[in-house]
Amino acid sequence: MSDQCEDVRLMATYCFATLIRLMPLESAIPDSPNMSKAMVEQKQKERKFLEQLLDGKKVEKYTIPVPIKAELRKYQQDGVNWLAFLNKYKLHGILCDGILCTMMFFTLLVVAGF
Repeated sequence: MSDQCEDVRLMATYCFATLIRLMPLESAIPDSPNMSKAMVEQKQKERKFLEQLLDGKKVEKYTIPVPIKAELRKYQQDGVNWLAFLNKYKLHGILCDGILCTMMFFTLLVVAGF
């Protein structure tokens, strides 16, 4: 969805939007006994990604790898977690709360970890 070609971006976005609606149906289907262990693990990994994408409360906690002299509030940690999630999967996105300083702080915390 971030390809340089506009046609590719539009098709990828359309496919993703179509397939994401089928996700609740897929989760109710048990894994086939003929599925390889690697396939089952890949399926679980991809399901976890989609669950986090669709429900921000399921995003993994990001541990800031540099010392900071502050304790993050929950909403601040949530923001850092979301930015780290987007970065991990090479996704684009923004945080909007109207406080530029806070957003800059989140960004610096995530960037400091890489």
